[in-house]
Amino acid sequence: MQMGLIEERMEQKLKKQYKDASNISARINLHRDYSLKPVSWFEQIFNQCAFESGYSVLELGCGDASLWSRNVERIPANMDILLTDISYGMIRDAARNLSDNGSQFRYEVHRVLRPGHLYMQYIWFRAYEGDKLVGERV
Repeated sequence: MQMGLIEERMEQKLKKQYKDASNISARINLHRDYSLKPVSWFEQIFNQCAFESGYSVLELGCGDASLWSRNVERIPANMDILLTDISYGMIRDAARNLSDNGSQFRYEVHRVLRPGHLYMQYIWFRAYEGDKLVGERV
């Protein structure tokens, strides 16, 4: 099989996988419903971030915004939160999930960094190659 055809098929699969938040939401709900851990993944991540009032936060690859929607009552006042994703469908679903939760959220597709703007907190999650963890950071 030619590399161009392989790359084209991979791109098509990725577009289908990330057209909206339905696939990621299904996986998130499986973990929520069947995890044996006393603290949820999103609560654990939120705790590690130690947000403070006035923070400006950039999240790359926000998915369905579960980190924020499941911790909305814990978000400090006066935070400016920019949620980004490469998928218009993900951003649409993130905005829908946070529609009743204030105006501190902004959403952008593709455009990640704004020149001259300093963020006080960066969030990203685990990256895997097959079963091997290749990166983890909060």
